[in-house]
Amino acid sequence: MRKVEVKSFNEEWILKFQEEAKLLHEIFGPEIIHIHHIGSTSVNGLKEIR
Repeated sequence: MRKVEVKSFNEEWILKFQEEAKLLHEIFGPEIIHIHHIGSTSVNGLKEIR
């Protein structure tokens, strides 16, 4: 059976998203209109579920 791990919000997730978004913009350039950070890791106060 797979274990589920619940973690408290981590401010570092915001920085990780920004880093990934920057890389995607470098790769795809003007083809990208918007990149959105969604899910539990994007909302302060929610816990992450793995």
